[in-house]
Amino acid sequence: MNLISINIYIDKIQFEIFSIYNDKKNIIQQNEIRIPVSFSIGDKLEYIRKFISIIIKQNKVKKAYLNIKDRLEMYTIKFEATLEELLSSYGVEICN
Repeated sequence: MNLISINIYIDKIQFEIFSIYNDKKNIIQQNEIRIPVSFSIGDKLEYIRKFISIIIKQNKVKKAYLNIKDRLEMYTIKFEATLEELLSSYGVEICN
């Protein structure tokens, strides 16, 4: 089973896709999505949604961990809500 850990910042989304087998973490992919500053908030949310949607489908992700790094920023809260909705629509379990 593949899992994804997503770190949410105001200007980027970092993610790591991994699997756990016999208590060993096997990293499949690590990367980040830079969010263009010039985009409106709606465009930023759609941009994130499209990228993460592709990543979830390609890697057959079943569980996700969301971590907000810039807690006091309004954008990160909106990013988190968008990601939670997206993950839920794909049947991905959100873990804490």
